[in-house]
Amino acid sequence: MHPRTTKHQEIHGNLAFSIGTHIRNNKLAIALPVPLDVHFDKQNVVQPDFQYISESRKNMIKDWMYGSPDFIIEVTSATTLKTDTLTKLKLYGNYDVIEYWIIKPNEQIVKVYHNHNHHMQLPQ
Repeated sequence: MHPRTTKHQEIHGNLAFSIGTHIRNNKLAIALPVPLDVHFDKQNVVQPDFQYISESRKNMIKDWMYGSPDFIIEVTSATTLKTDTLTKLKLYGNYDVIEYWIIKPNEQIVKVYHNHNHHMQLPQ
């Protein structure tokens, strides 16, 4: 786990509130706006900043998540940028995460990737 900066926590808190409120108000299943282990398999365990799990994938939730969330957000830092933009991007594509947001606070950029045939792609 990387040390979280004030900016990281501010972005994370705002997303958790906004997305969490929308999910609760519309009864869309579960949003986990805290770092919680996601076990894709025994070798691939990550701890995303935010994850959403729909009703259809809710059975994967135990003490941790065993399977793929529908939607994951990572707020990058200097220490996580490479992992978030390369390693996790590929991993999330391979394991059928439907949507992946990479937020780069220093650049004020949000990249929204969608899964197409086990590859995360930016829409054109």
